[in-house]
Amino acid sequence: MSLYYLKGSATQSQSSPPPQNQPLGNSSPGGSRGRRLLLLIGSLIIVGAAILQAVDCGLLWTWERKVIRSLPAAWQPTLPKMLLLSMGARKEGFAPLDLAIALRGLWKLHPARVLIHGTIAPAPANEPIPLLQGVISRLGEEGMEIIIPQTPSPERLWQFLPLCCYEPPAALRAKAEWPLAQGHAAPSGKESFLPNDDREANTLPLFATTEQGEIIGSLWWKALASFTPPSQPSTAGTIWLLGRRILIFPNHAVIPLNEHGAIAGGKSLPPRECKMVPLADFLLKMEQKERGTLSPDFDALWENSMVIIGTPSDLTRVSLLAAVQSRLALRYLPILSQAALALLWITLLVLGYRHRKKARITVAIILIFLSVSLSLLALHAGWLLPWLPPLLTSLFLLILVRILRIFPQRR
Repeated sequence: MSLYYLKGSATQSQSSPPPQNQPLGNSSPGGSRGRRLLLLIGSLIIVGAAILQAVDCGLLWTWERKVIRSLPAAWQPTLPKMLLLSMGARKEGFAPLDLAIALRGLWKLHPARVLIHGTIAPAPANEPIPLLQGVISRLGEEGMEIIIPQTPSPERLWQFLPLCCYEPPAALRAKAEWPLAQGHAAPSGKESFLPNDDREANTLPLFATTEQGEIIGSLWWKALASFTPPSQPSTAGTIWLLGRRILIFPNHAVIPLNEHGAIAGGKSLPPRECKMVPLADFLLKMEQKERGTLSPDFDALWENSMVIIGTPSDLTRVSLLAAVQSRLALRYLPILSQAALALLWITLLVLGYRHRKKARITVAIILIFLSVSLSLLALHAGWLLPWLPPLLTSLFLLILVRILRIFPQRR
């Protein structure tokens, strides 16, 4: 009887369930293949999210901007101020007298720079000394930056753009038909061209090419290139132009271009609300200021801002320019750093697959907490960290707790 009892006990011990700390490697071949397929899908999704975050063409910016707006004012990054001073333009251009009066008023409000989007009418023949030219020269000597574009002509000497250009192979090259402009570019040139008004209002024309194939910049490009974010005192760096369709700025912001060398607005890059002030209202406020009426809000509106002098129809383009500058006001991680982080998230996912339920839940919760807290702290310092890949990694770690039960372990 004792021998029979020992034999039954041995049989019973062999059929007992495996201990809880047994690794997941004893699963059936079908279950193992299912888990590996799940890991492969999760890794590919994380890689796709990292690519989307690194070369974000505005698809995520809509949600990021909403999050930034919902934060307390002390935690929001300082965005540039932009205003449109609207004037009535005639066919021959802005009246020189109106421009001179507007510039003299702006000088008292200390804007960062002034752009004149449009042509300037010729000065009256009976004016011995052009008033506008004298005002522009004096304000330039006093440190006020005034950007006046020029219409293309054969004798124009355009500003040379120090862009690092990369042209992919012809099979991978996207269609690009940039407008042609007369003149030629030179390192000593300082002029920017005035884009034609036949383009769509919801676009920001940046580039054109000369007959020699040189790349020249428009008034809007000069506004972007001369922009200095408050959180980035020094913006010196290389600007990359990839295939004439993608711009990468020194802060690692990626801005796409359409086939005509312009930035196109839309759902991926929604315009930012800008204030338009008619010239008559501006002159009335300046007259009240000279009479001693204090208006701190009005003065703060113009101080250290970018002012575009144009027509009311320019508001759409000015709002689009403000949206692009909002992205340039933030700093991003280099693409190689984001690729290294994506490899780290995939490693965490693979390690989570090899560990038990409690370990996966713990790692996922810690990762979510660190991602949210570090993203908020970085945003307060003017950095926008990649938040989508770690969030997806955390979700996959939590989903693994449930999905792995679909593939039971078999002996």
